[in-house]
Amino acid sequence: MLDINIIRNPKTVKGLAREIINVCDGYWSRKIKEDEAKEYIRYWSKYESIKLFKGDKLNSTVTKIIGKRRTELVNTWLIGTQISI
Repeated sequence: MLDINIIRNPKTVKGLAREIINVCDGYWSRKIKEDEAKEYIRYWSKYESIKLFKGDKLNSTVTKIIGKRRTELVNTWLIGTQISI
């Protein structure tokens, strides 16, 4: 059904940013359902938190690469989740 291949455990911060772009763009183009997209973001917030976050905010490298709209979308999907460091 899906022609999008998402890596759950990317090697680098830049790799994670590229996967976030794939998830957000897949969601906007209706190739990924919202629940599935949220699941990816929450998975990364739990298991890739060192790459995704800097303190209590998204890593600045990630936000530069993914852009403002995707950052807003990711932050919306992260509402209600506990950030573990």
